[in-house]
Amino acid sequence: MQINHFAGQLFEMHNNIFKLLMFKPRRVYKYLAREYQNRIERSYGENILRHVVFTQDFSFPSEDFTGQLNDVVAKKTREIIKMHMDMDGPEF
Repeated sequence: MQINHFAGQLFEMHNNIFKLLMFKPRRVYKYLAREYQNRIERSYGENILRHVVFTQDFSFPSEDFTGQLNDVVAKKTREIIKMHMDMDGPEF
């Protein structure tokens, strides 16, 4: 009986969302897009590294020890990914 009750509530919510989208599509789209962007930034922000390097000529490295720095960053990123996979547990 509870499942039937929840199914009825979901159906009503489904209809109300479609009515809302018919009357205010742009406003709903902007709100949902902003929420989606915020969630993506939060979930992937720890794995995205942003480091802008300004240079005049790309044929010469602008930083010393670039290879070693990339190795350290890659190792840390792999450890974070492994930690997340361990926390999620095995897939069934």
